[in-house]
Amino acid sequence: MRCTLKDIRFTVRRAGADDPIVFPRLLRDRSVLPKIDFAINYFERLVGHERRDLDAELLVSFFGDHKLARCLIAALARSYRFRPRRIDEVVSKASARRLAASGIAASKLLRLALFDEVNEQRDGFTGIDEREAAWADLARRLKIRPAEVERVLYLDLDEHAVLRRAGPRARADDVAAEFNLGVLEVLLRQAESVELRLATLPPGAGVTAQKVGAAYGVAVTAGEQTLRLSGRQDALGNWSRHGRRLARATLELLERGQGSVLDGLATLALPNRRLCLRLTPEILAMLSVPDRGPADWQDDLDVREATLERVSAEVHRRPGQWSLRRRPDARAGRAGVTLPDLQLRKGDQLVLVTAVRSVAHAGRAVRLLDRTATAEPHVFVGPDETLAPLREAGAPVIHADGFDIAALEAAL
Repeated sequence: MRCTLKDIRFTVRRAGADDPIVFPRLLRDRSVLPKIDFAINYFERLVGHERRDLDAELLVSFFGDHKLARCLIAALARSYRFRPRRIDEVVSKASARRLAASGIAASKLLRLALFDEVNEQRDGFTGIDEREAAWADLARRLKIRPAEVERVLYLDLDEHAVLRRAGPRARADDVAAEFNLGVLEVLLRQAESVELRLATLPPGAGVTAQKVGAAYGVAVTAGEQTLRLSGRQDALGNWSRHGRRLARATLELLERGQGSVLDGLATLALPNRRLCLRLTPEILAMLSVPDRGPADWQDDLDVREATLERVSAEVHRRPGQWSLRRRPDARAGRAGVTLPDLQLRKGDQLVLVTAVRSVAHAGRAVRLLDRTATAEPHVFVGPDETLAPLREAGAPVIHADGFDIAALEAAL
């Protein structure tokens, strides 16, 4: 979940004849951490409660800024998520078995059964004063209690979703990092182009950068000391649709370039105006890792889009098991940004999978293991020699020369 462009607070200043420069409001000062702790405590108290019990205006009044509060709630959504309850959570075991035997596995199916009941027994219409009698007739036919009919009928409404915590209690500095990444990524998704200036571009780095861009359909041009990523307009002249790919490709290049990226400039195409976002060293640290190490353009494990599409097709041929999403959203924490390659889901269980490209990549992943706000379990795939640092750190690893869905399922 990310905040939207209309939720971002920023100021614009002119600098000569060039395009105006945008300065987004980011959480830079540690003095804001106690306020974030207040928001975390509020969400902790709401765990197990329904969405209708959430008072967003309380956070708005506390922070004094509705845009800041909305983006903060989006950042907290990494650890605190609303999930619909299952039928067996609100009815007795015997009633759950009877509903299952009748083919009713969701609230919408019970509503259809009620419509059939009304059509057959009440000429297709039931007034307010006859509603409880209709529920009682349906409950009698299904052999459950009338009160259970009322609970299940509207169980799938958003207001009845229950707040649950994913992983350990959130930490204020991790939430601040997720907030900053969310704001910057939303702006990057509006970009016509992004230019990164490097201290040096080693041999082969330009080819690797173009391979990264090709995986997302983003054109990457390599100069002597620059990498330029070009966005694409859709049929309506909007840059943000393709902008998600551009933003993700930018994050991947920053991860590979590490300390060799000196600064950059993103040209944004916002409604009715063009702005520039300067990628200063401070902002680059928010988009990658604060203590950036040496560049790593090596690929011992080639993860092409065709490979991910093949794995996705294999998963979709296995109905009722895992569902898959390629290139999910980046995760941020105080130690830096994590870029998973796959997100697997089965019911409420969510697992992230990352292909380890090299030993240096594995070393960076080790630094992020316990300090990044990734509530989901994280599994690493790669050749045995590249996984050594992660294996020594006790991280879950799968030895493979590529993505193998059978090996992933066996490990999960």
